[in-house]
Amino acid sequence: MGSPENLLRSVAGNIAQRVRGEKPPSTALGSVVALIDNDEVELALDELVRVIGYFRIPVLRAEYERLLVAAERLDSVGSLVEAGVGRLVVGGL
Repeated sequence: MGSPENLLRSVAGNIAQRVRGEKPPSTALGSVVALIDNDEVELALDELVRVIGYFRIPVLRAEYERLLVAAERLDSVGSLVEAGVGRLVVGGL
């Protein structure tokens, strides 16, 4: 299914496309990609779930599944739970 880096980059990219034009979330999502580029994958996961939770960004089920796989591989599933990302999951791929 891919490395945690690729999974997080994919989810951040998808979400960034949906919130394009909304400056605060777009800027925050850019910081997630910068963390990935700097090999700070665990921090990128934490930042991504923080951004999703703070801005209450809906997450597609397929995106959530990719986040979950990345979190499992990084041994950081608690980040998803603590941020309440599961409550923001909407149907669809």
